[in-house]
Amino acid sequence: MEYWRTPYGRVSQIFAVQTMCSKQRGHPKPAYSRAELTEWAWANGLDTLWQAWRDSGYSKNLSPSVDRKNPNLPYSLSNIRLVTWQENNDKAYEDRKQ
Repeated sequence: MEYWRTPYGRVSQIFAVQTMCSKQRGHPKPAYSRAELTEWAWANGLDTLWQAWRDSGYSKNLSPSVDRKNPNLPYSLSNIRLVTWQENNDKAYEDRKQ
């Protein structure tokens, strides 16, 4: 359980979920490897999001998450952004309303 609360563990979990969701949506697998996603996440503020999540006592709402900018397209480095779980959930809700 502690591994999943590390930055590397969180990115690993995100990648696994992306792979599963891609299959469910009929999309191709993410257009990057777990290692490439990890490198991208560090370059895009993972340290700041992870520290806020840790400092919150690992609140689900502050958990680092990856959102697809365009929900109709598959996961690619040009179609993702690093956000909190709450931001991702709120955007998904708004996307469904449209």
